Amino acid sequence: MQSRLENPVLRTFVSFTIILSIINVVPALATYSEAVDENYGPITTIYDSLTENQKKGYDALDTAVKNHTSTGDLSYMSIKDGETVHDAYMYDHPEVFWFRQNFKLMIYPDTTANFTHEDNITKEQIATMQAELENSVKSLSVDAGAPDYKRLRAIHDWLCDEITYDLTAEHAHDLYGALVQKKCVCEGYALAFNYLCNMYGFKCVTVVGYVYSASEPHAWNLVYGEGNWYFVDVTWDDTERHGGRTTYFMVGSETKIQGRTFATEDHMADSLYGITPATEQFKDPERQFWGRVIIVAAAILLIAYIALKIRKRRKIRSMIEGTAYSPTEQGYPGRKCPYCGAILDEGTDFCASCGGLLKVTEEEKQE
Repeated sequence: MQSRLENPVLRTFVSFTIILSIINVVPALATYSEAVDENYGPITTIYDSLTENQKKGYDALDTAVKNHTSTGDLSYMSIKDGETVHDAYMYDHPEVFWFRQNFKLMIYPDTTANFTHEDNITKEQIATMQAELENSVKSLSVDAGAPDYKRLRAIHDWLCDEITYDLTAEHAHDLYGALVQKKCVCEGYALAFNYLCNMYGFKCVTVVGYVYSASEPHAWNLVYGEGNWYFVDVTWDDTERHGGRTTYFMVGSETKIQGRTFATEDHMADSLYGITPATEQFKDPERQFWGRVIIVAAAILLIAYIALKIRKRRKIRSMIEGTAYSPTEQGYPGRKCPYCGAILDEGTDFCASCGGLLKVTEEEKQE
């Protein structure tokens, strides 16, 4: 009877399986080392998505913030424009953590009047708080030479470790509360992630809207990394109410989370500012590579195990059928038990020494 591994068809199949498995590993390694392009599209900040009138009001507000003064007349903008500019500036500039306290949107009956400055937080207080803010991030370590997803993961995980969700915190909605006081709500988390991403060279915007489980507004982020835009919700990954630590890390618009499509059933944004995000969650290529290596190794070990079993069974069958003989101590041919090596009596179906069954069935002979 021909050994199964000696069969040319089987040998070809085994070789093909191994080669296919190896080919499956190589793309993962290539993806891991592949350079990332910078095709992030026309939108890099919320400012880029504004109308011309809104950009004009935004620029006027930026000048006022830098000079700690009120803006001039902004009546060329509607009330809706003024609200859009207010939020766009606040989310584009998380480092201006005093903005919400010091600038108020003033309106006429149907138009924006101006942004009025008030010294609720003085320049001296701002300077002290800024120094505290700079010191607060010194413990964050991000490897500049690492792939995008690893650097973004370092920022994400650091924020999860540092911040505690707290509705009652004094600065629950701004960067100072998130990074200095270490207590904030979703808006603080999102602004902190935005701020740190910008600090490390990533394009990032803060997104606001509603989530499936609450009627209250929620804030999360869109970040550009590994050649695409992805959603990140540090708040929900920190609280771990909705899965593991990375359930909402680099998520796509069509990613399914607990049966819900992210962008249409889980996190419904008021606006994505014209950004087109990836549809699927980013897969860690390093983990994929080693996962495939393990699969290939397991396949090779399984094939080797099957080959050894076939070979052993072939040898046992041959010995049971009497085709394999060895000299006995008395010097004449005799069969040995394939299990324990004892000399067998002629014609016996059982080994008297170990009790092993020696008979081969017709079905086994035909295999």
